[in-house]
Amino acid sequence: MADFAYEATQTIDRLRRQHTERDARMRAVHLVRSGHSEVVFKGLFPSDWPKPVVGNFIDVVGRDTAEMVGVMPTLTAAGDSVLDESKRSRQDKLTRIINYLAYTSRLGTNLVQAADRMNTYGFVPFRVEANYEGGSPHIHVDDSMNTYYEKDRWGNVVLYARCFNQKVSELIALYPEHAAQLRKNTGYSSASDEVLDLVHFYDKDKVMLFVPKRDGLILSQYQNQISRIPVTIAEMPTLDGEVRGSFDDVLWVFAAKAYLAMLSLEATQKAVQSPIALPNDIQEFALGPDAIIRSASPEKIRRVPMELPQSSMIANRQLDDELRMGARFPQARSGETDASVVTGRGVQALMVGFDS
Repeated sequence: MADFAYEATQTIDRLRRQHTERDARMRAVHLVRSGHSEVVFKGLFPSDWPKPVVGNFIDVVGRDTAEMVGVMPTLTAAGDSVLDESKRSRQDKLTRIINYLAYTSRLGTNLVQAADRMNTYGFVPFRVEANYEGGSPHIHVDDSMNTYYEKDRWGNVVLYARCFNQKVSELIALYPEHAAQLRKNTGYSSASDEVLDLVHFYDKDKVMLFVPKRDGLILSQYQNQISRIPVTIAEMPTLDGEVRGSFDDVLWVFAAKAYLAMLSLEATQKAVQSPIALPNDIQEFALGPDAIIRSASPEKIRRVPMELPQSSMIANRQLDDELRMGARFPQARSGETDASVVTGRGVQALMVGFDS
């Protein structure tokens, strides 16, 4: 293993140990939002119905918030004076340059994804890379999961590492000069295409992409020619320095609501299939539509009532309120408001937005 790759691997292992709880929270939220709640809440749902019977409230809130927050802002270059013709011309030129870079980086659509990741995970990295074909810098919105970074006391990023997966066949197509080392006597076929862990590593001296499972094979590297790492991290405010997303504390509230809905569904099924009470004069009983039952007391023929308790409805409402409060998602966003426009409360309801 190369010395640089070995040192980077040791650094990443240290960061993973430091952020074990953060990574666990991020994986749990990711699984719930992607529709795999049964992996997070093991044993909560029956095997014959392993999925929640309620809508994925957390994913709906995440998408709605991202679409509202991730709007492309107006980018302009402000100057000291708008009366100076030369300065005004320079400002116009800088404004065009800034908007061109934002357009070529597709920030108009990527900012929605960035807002979604920041709200879900608590931070989102923006990475600048040189686009030699286009002749301009390109701004990437990296994934927050499996991303580690360190800052100095001035808030500047001094180390950045992003871990991701890719198939051997894809890596061989991108780096054919390393094909033998990527295969590593495992053979190659489309049926047994191995998935490898890759690390994109930045520090003040170098930038490299390497494969830890292939003895630190470095696929590409170059010296960092600038005085800083071209990465900035947008973070949500925190009290203790621990990065947290907006949904870390409401996952189990969502699980309780889904479990209560499952119990209500089971109670409804039992109420429909409850025993049938018959008077003593009935000897034979016919089932099915248009069945005829002869009895001297037909009013006594009925199913045994099994009503849902009122407490379940109250609990469902309370859990719904807790979900909205924890996710900071007002009822007006989903159209649930009883305010009247005539009294002015309707206007207040329309003005309800997000806390962020």
